[in-house]
Amino acid sequence: MASNIVVLGFKDRYGAEGMLDNILQWQEEGLIELEDAVIAWSGPSGEVQIQQTHKQGGKFAARGGGVGLLAGLLLGGPIVGLVGGATIGAITAALKDYGLDDKFVREVSQWVRPETSALFLLVNEAQADEIEAKLRPHGALVLTSSLAPEQEKRLRAALAEEEYH
Repeated sequence: MASNIVVLGFKDRYGAEGMLDNILQWQEEGLIELEDAVIAWSGPSGEVQIQQTHKQGGKFAARGGGVGLLAGLLLGGPIVGLVGGATIGAITAALKDYGLDDKFVREVSQWVRPETSALFLLVNEAQADEIEAKLRPHGALVLTSSLAPEQEKRLRAALAEEEYH
């Protein structure tokens, strides 16, 4: 299943942060699976701040550690192999950009005006009906998404959006 991008806009500086807290809780409950999440916000000055919150890298370090452990066992030094493999895995993850594209995030973040925020989500899967019901009270606006048109329409209806003026 392909991941989908959903970018939600909020009328206040802390809306995106609060929504991410909720979504992370829903992830623990098994209702949604995120690959990446980014928050963009602006204070009174209008300068946009971007915070990466959910980049994956740990699985690559763990995978490198596993390879290192195997190599270490074969060569007689499991601890050195594990540390070396984990380091190689972490470096490999750091050199590759996984998740949301940074250029895309910067471009869409231009929407963020003083005292507003946006939440960028890269969603692997979600239980749509349950998530839509939980989203309704949060008053977000769908800025953009890669959802199929009918899915995006359902999401917009669930949020009961109003246009920002």
